[in-house]
Amino acid sequence: MKKLLFLALVLCFALSSCDDKEGDWDPIKTDKSSIEFTSAGGTDVVTAKNYNTWWVEGVTYIQGTDTVYKYGNYTADEEETFEETKSGISSWLSYNTSGNKLTVTADKNTSPLSRKALLSMTVGDSFCTITVSQKGK
Repeated sequence: MKKLLFLALVLCFALSSCDDKEGDWDPIKTDKSSIEFTSAGGTDVVTAKNYNTWWVEGVTYIQGTDTVYKYGNYTADEEETFEETKSGISSWLSYNTSGNKLTVTADKNTSPLSRKALLSMTVGDSFCTITVSQKGK
């Protein structure tokens, strides 16, 4: 009888532990996947719809044929960091996360070249990219 009770108890634990797989994260849903600024610059906000918080994992800046990738607060050829990045700034773009909001500000573009930034957003094991583009003068 004790063996039967023990097997029933083990079976209950086994079945109850199969509800969620560790690492299963829903895809990040946002109210927009891209932002486009005029050469005058400006500020815009992207909202994550299904998570209360998120952060910037890395940023790729593109102007003309030049591309620079930044992970966290370091460029790819410097020491890497694996800390969550809540805010950052480049020569033309700044961003900040607060809760489920990503606020992006682009400075005035006085160059004739358009420029782009790809913000890699993450929550746990779920990722998305917000494309920020700005027209040239």
